[in-house]
Amino acid sequence: MAVLIEAISVVVKMSALCERYPGGWEAFRDNAPNQTLCADEFLVRVGFMTPDDVESFVRELEHAGLVYLKNGKPQDLVVADQQRGFAVSCSWADIGSVEIDGSKVKACQATEDNSNYLISPDGWQVEGSLSQTFGYAPTEHVDKSLKFLRHEDGLDVYLNTMTGKEVFLGRTRKNVARPKSLERSVISRDQAYEIAKQDALDNELGFNVNGVFLPEEIASALPVIYGVPLENCWVAYIKSPEPLGLRSSIIIIVDRKSGEVIYRGSANDEG
Repeated sequence: MAVLIEAISVVVKMSALCERYPGGWEAFRDNAPNQTLCADEFLVRVGFMTPDDVESFVRELEHAGLVYLKNGKPQDLVVADQQRGFAVSCSWADIGSVEIDGSKVKACQATEDNSNYLISPDGWQVEGSLSQTFGYAPTEHVDKSLKFLRHEDGLDVYLNTMTGKEVFLGRTRKNVARPKSLERSVISRDQAYEIAKQDALDNELGFNVNGVFLPEEIASALPVIYGVPLENCWVAYIKSPEPLGLRSSIIIIVDRKSGEVIYRGSANDEG
């Protein structure tokens, strides 16, 4: 199978979501930022209209523990442009065109996948789509060819000024329900990430932050730290320089109100 590519798409390995995204594939699906999500056995795709939305989504995935680029090569996800293809060369997926009802449609397929089916978002059809109308402009010109009209059923509706037709695409949701504990935060996830990263370097705990989570977002065993109230904290998981093995995670716990590091060390979650 293959997944539809329209506008600017973020394509994620299904295996990476199942292994490292908090809550796995089901949580990712439920938290999808818009209704353009579609997936096959190997790949998951979400589409966006603007580069800013793509950058925000990629950063969110990285903070959840996924890796975009390593040594300039995509690891767990890749960005694909409808007209230009992959943003960077990708060894684990291919992008090309298929014909549906007389229209050329861009699709992305895992290199290990030999099937011949196209997976598209629920309710998608060729008629009126970006694929048919060519209503999507290259990223640097997107605002010049498309005029925003309204928001409808989780999608933004634009007027293609070149064809006079309406086109639909998802934008990142601005009204997603947030955990109540997150609403009380003063220190953002991004700020906690930077705090933990610097603290890990200062204390020689590791060389990178794998992810920063609320306690309720942690899919594996919760840290067991006597006297530390996790409910008011960000938990940052540190990538250890030591070889992988059966051992506890290394974490840094950041108070969500003050930004103070209140714990660093073992999570006591081995097992």
